Amino acid sequence: MIPMKNSFVFAATGTSKVATLYNNGIIIVYTMVTPNFTNNSTSQLSIQDEDGVTIYTGAAHNESGTYVVTGLAIPCDRQYTATITISTDAGGTGGTVVAKLFLKQQE
Repeated sequence: MIPMKNSFVFAATGTSKVATLYNNGIIIVYTMVTPNFTNNSTSQLSIQDEDGVTIYTGAAHNESGTYVVTGLAIPCDRQYTATITISTDAGGTGGTVVAKLFLKQQE
């Protein structure tokens, strides 16, 4: 299993951050740790393919939480991206959402 950890740093304004995924395989689990944003914001993970088509959208997770999502089978390629979208501007000094994707290498 290959873990890929990304920190998505939000300023007081702005609701979307993107990271390139640099491994091939199948995403089978992800974890997400959400901060206590000044504005009550939920955080949502989505995965886009190399053409920018969203191939996965996860549930919106409340702030100040640690989440584990299992039972996934999302294809992943080195050209894919992960996006964290928050429901409203973070406010205050912003905050960091940490997402870790766990990939199973394709056989």
